[in-house]
Amino acid sequence: IFGQMAAEDRAELAALASKHEDNYGVAVFYGSRANNLTEGYWIGSTAQVMEGKGGDYRKAWEAWIKPVYDKLLADGTIVGYSLSRQHYHTERPGLMTTWYAIADMSMDEKVDAAFEAAWGGLDEIEGKARQALFREMIKAGSHRDQMNRIVHLQTKAK
Repeated sequence: IFGQMAAEDRAELAALASKHEDNYGVAVFYGSRANNLTEGYWIGSTAQVMEGKGGDYRKAWEAWIKPVYDKLLADGTIVGYSLSRQHYHTERPGLMTTWYAIADMSMDEKVDAAFEAAWGGLDEIEGKARQALFREMIKAGSHRDQMNRIVHLQTKAK
């Protein structure tokens, strides 16, 4: 198939396959509890916030997402979370990463349930307004989800 592609498509595919990017973030919000995991999962997502919307995005994240993570941290469902902004802005200015760490995948269902409980009580207008708030600040097509297996994670309580 590679040989059947147009030269420009092969060049673009080769560039994508060989592209290297370091992601060095600075925490805007962070929470953790003391732990020493020898296994677990890091679950996160990235999105590129539009120029000039970073402060608004952080305020919305603090209002809508941080309270849920704080409850999950307090009840032991998650061991840590963060909203981080990209420190180097060479590749994707405005890149924001939201992540949380869990000891096992059964906890991920509890995370989903906590967000459903927090947002499920919104009426249709409020729910659509919350979704639009975030969607209007994020560059279309920039959202990516990630899941990584933790081999070792040790944190002290914040």
